[in-house]
Amino acid sequence: MDIARMPEFEHWEDKLQLKQSVLNERLYLQGLKDGMQLANAFAAPSLLSD
Repeated sequence: MDIARMPEFEHWEDKLQLKQSVLNERLYLQGLKDGMQLANAFAAPSLLSD
């Protein structure tokens, strides 16, 4: 019995790959958002340095 050739395993593997890709996309977008906020904070004039 080859578990890698079972349809249930293939379906589970496809769902896992989809979940991982969604998670990676969310992490990427969150990192992009955080990076933009950081760049904006460095580019904006500081109110504390006045």
